[in-house]
Amino acid sequence: MYHGKNKTAISSQQQIVDALLMLMDEKPYASISISELCKAASVSRQTFYTLFNVRDNVILYALHEPCCIEVCQKSHTFDDMIRYYAHYIVDNKDLLGMLVRNDITYIISESFYDDLSQSPYLKERYTDQYRDYISRFVSGGLTGIITSYVNQGAKENEATLYYIMKKLLITGENY
Repeated sequence: MYHGKNKTAISSQQQIVDALLMLMDEKPYASISISELCKAASVSRQTFYTLFNVRDNVILYALHEPCCIEVCQKSHTFDDMIRYYAHYIVDNKDLLGMLVRNDITYIISESFYDDLSQSPYLKERYTDQYRDYISRFVSGGLTGIITSYVNQGAKENEATLYYIMKKLLITGENY
């Protein structure tokens, strides 16, 4: 996936993301072809493959860009991370809902795993091996919380979602 600073490439990436999300409003993710996506985004197949390589990377880009910078740079404690993820989930409930409805939550989990495994907070405190376990566990838990949140109508506000996540992921307490 392209991570450079070329303005034309970044603009094309956003066109592809926007086109995929538009198409997903109309039909299931699994039935959207690369050709159809390129046509809707007004980019060539070569541009698509240069920027993303595979369709799942478009979703990873859409999830990752607004999320990882905040989590990696602004989280000084695990509680900060949980608070930010509650905010992220509520702010991005439409995108996350679309992914849950299309049964592609594995992409959400991978995005969160990438963010968590690069977190300075976790890097400072844990070995690579242990950080891998923590990142996988928490990303799976967050993905399950998102699935429940969406399936229950995405009604909880940020504070309630934070409370639920803190109880489940930090303290392990019952309600």
